[in-house]
Amino acid sequence: MRRFAVILLVFGLVVIACSSGDDSSDETGATATSEAAPDSSATAPDTTETAATTTSIPTADSGDFRIATYNTGLAPGFVPLLAERQPLVGEAIADLDADVVFVQEVWTPESVSALREATSSAFPETVFPEPIPDTEPGAPACTVDELADLLGCIEQNCADASPDELVECVLSSCGAQFGELCEECQTCIGANVGNTVEEAVANCTTASSAFAYEGSVGIGLLSNAVIQDSDVLVLDSSLNRRAVLHAVVDTEAFGPVHVFGTHLSAVFSDIPYPDEGTWEQEQATQIADLLAYIDSRAEPGDPVVLLGDFNTGPAGERYQAEVAANYDLLTAAMFANPYTDDPEAECTFCGDNPLVGGDAAVVIDHVLTRGVEGPAAAERILDGSITVSVDGADTPTALSDHYGVMLTLSG
Repeated sequence: MRRFAVILLVFGLVVIACSSGDDSSDETGATATSEAAPDSSATAPDTTETAATTTSIPTADSGDFRIATYNTGLAPGFVPLLAERQPLVGEAIADLDADVVFVQEVWTPESVSALREATSSAFPETVFPEPIPDTEPGAPACTVDELADLLGCIEQNCADASPDELVECVLSSCGAQFGELCEECQTCIGANVGNTVEEAVANCTTASSAFAYEGSVGIGLLSNAVIQDSDVLVLDSSLNRRAVLHAVVDTEAFGPVHVFGTHLSAVFSDIPYPDEGTWEQEQATQIADLLAYIDSRAEPGDPVVLLGDFNTGPAGERYQAEVAANYDLLTAAMFANPYTDDPEAECTFCGDNPLVGGDAAVVIDHVLTRGVEGPAAAERILDGSITVSVDGADTPTALSDHYGVMLTLSG
C-alpha cells in the first residue's frame, strides 16, 4: 500500500501519468458483460483448472466452511525477495486448513504456474483471469535521446543494483533525471516496473503502455470444493488493472455460495491522481461497480462472501482507519465483517512487518459476508516470520507484506 506508493513515485506514475484511467471494453479487448453491470465495465477471460468430480466436497470440518484472503506480495519490483519467498508462499498456502483461498498480487504467469503447482493437491480447482494487455499500443512514449541522461545516471549509480534494489537506487540517485522525462515517457516507464532497464527502454521506445505486468489483474481463486461457475468483471483503474472475480462454490454446509474477490486501487497521499478526479473517487467508483456486479450475479438472500485487499478499512482499537468513507459503502450494503467485529483484531498491513516498515497499522484485507446464517469466526493468518538465504546469509523476513484473514462459517 504505502510501500507501493513510494515505488510508483520512483517510476513516475506521479505528478503526471497520461490518463490511463479509462478502462473500457474497447480499450481492453474484453467482452462486455451481459449482466446488469456498470456500463464502463467488462468481463475478462479466465483460465480455470477443475477437478473431475462434480459433486459437493465435504469441508474441513463437517458443517464448517473456511475461506481465506491473502495478498501474496509476489510483485516483481514492488515487494523485495520475491524469488526467495515464492516457494515458501506456495507451501504455506497449501498447508492452510481452508476450503477456498483468494489470492492477490500474483502478477506474472510464472508466479501463477508456481502457485498452482505448489497447491494443486490441497486446492485442485483454480481460477486465474488472463492478463488484458493494451490492444492498441500507442506511439512510442520515449526517445532514446530523451532517456540518455536517466540511463547514464542508472549506469553510473545503479549498475550493481539487484531488481529489488533498483527502485530505491533510482529514487535516491536518479530522481532528477527521471523528472525531466515527458509525461508519456514517465508513464510508460512506470508501467514497465518489474522489467529490466533494457526491457523498459525497448518497450517504451517502440510503443507506449499504461498498465504494469502486461495488463495482469493479479488475482486468483484456489478451491478444494467444486467451482460451479466463474466470471470476471474488469474495473476502471489507473496504473494497474483491477478486476472482480466471481465464483459459485459448492459447499456442504451452505450449498452454493457466491464468492466475489477483488483487489481495489490504493488511495495514495503522496502521488497526485493521474487524471481528473482523485484516488478516493476511483476506489469509490470501483466499490459501486463491485456492489452492482454482486447484485447482478447473486439473488437477494443468496449466501455471498466478498473478500480481498480493498485498500480501505475501518478504525479499531489496534489499528487506524484507511479511507473509512469508502469502507462504509460496503457495510451500508449489508456486509458484515466478523474479523473487525473482534476488538482483539490486529492490522493486516503493518509497520512491524519487515517488508513494510514505518508506522502502518491498518486492516485492509477483508472477508465480508451477506446472507450467511450461523456462527462466524475470523483470525489473522500467515503472519509469522521466515528466514531466507540472501547472498549466502540468513535473512529474517515475512512471507508477504500483508497478513491474511481466514473466516470459518459454521452451518
